Amino acid sequence: MGKKIPVTIISGFLGAGKTTLIQKLLEECFQGERIFLLENEFGRVGIDGSLLSQYKVEMREIYSGCICCSLKGDFTNALIDALDKVKPQRILIEPTGVGKLSEIISVLEQSIFQDKLAIDQIITVVDAQKSLSFLKNFGEFFKDQVRRAKTLILSKTQKVAWQEVQTLIQELRILNSEALCVTTPWNQLTGTQILSKGTSLEKYLNLVNSPVSAKPTFRIKFGTQHRSGHSGVAHTTKEAFQSWSWESPKVFKEAALEKLLSRLEKETSFGTVIRAKGFVPGLNGWLHFEYVSGDWNISTGSPQSIGRAVVIGQGLQEERLKHLFGGAVYEGC
Repeated sequence: MGKKIPVTIISGFLGAGKTTLIQKLLEECFQGERIFLLENEFGRVGIDGSLLSQYKVEMREIYSGCICCSLKGDFTNALIDALDKVKPQRILIEPTGVGKLSEIISVLEQSIFQDKLAIDQIITVVDAQKSLSFLKNFGEFFKDQVRRAKTLILSKTQKVAWQEVQTLIQELRILNSEALCVTTPWNQLTGTQILSKGTSLEKYLNLVNSPVSAKPTFRIKFGTQHRSGHSGVAHTTKEAFQSWSWESPKVFKEAALEKLLSRLEKETSFGTVIRAKGFVPGLNGWLHFEYVSGDWNISTGSPQSIGRAVVIGQGLQEERLKHLFGGAVYEGC
């Protein structure tokens, strides 16, 4: 019997920072290893895969839903194909932010993988700015990601007041009292320290009283269906997620893109937008934008084959979103 291939799962809710963490681990921990990276996007176009394409890894993207129902078969087949053709030394899995961690684990625990794969790390990235609200509003769906983690890595702690970080840790400990909790800003830790399973990491976990004040709670009301992106499939849960995907070669002014993202934050006519991300061509190069529940940023992006965006939320008004993105091109929003 050959050695089992280690599998690292990087889970976390929408916009928590999963892809950023994977970039750090690829740069600092997994160089020289033959990596297979399995990306799952909630939508019809891939954004995160483009951010990771610069790394020398074999990558497969699965679109249009969470890891459940028919997509579970796609996920299983992707792993079987990778074992046969890529023969990786390590597998990294980044599930969609609206996927249940327990579903990922159940796939890996299938009998077909028992002699081939070994789960090495189960990580959930927790957005320190938004997670207190998500814990209140997303019920069992969000809590599943916390409960099944072996390591909870808090992101954006440098942007949050110490008191709010402390409250968040207390809430997380109610759900998972065993997981290692990493709260130090990532730029103060190496990837090896983040992945450490021992108590030696505790000496690096220096919570600092941040001068940044806690932001107001972001509250969301949810319906009764979870739209996973599968045709004809609706799950009766407390969460209702939809995705809208957009592609266009049109050029954006950066000011127009800024106003577009500001409108997503301030106006309700587009539905409840939780997450938006994408690449668009700008006047002086490509622009990469990220939006999470009212916070957004724009940075320089690498050239893409076409401009694309994904919007995730509840009650999305697709025609309004189409007009918004199209109007940004012609009218400057």
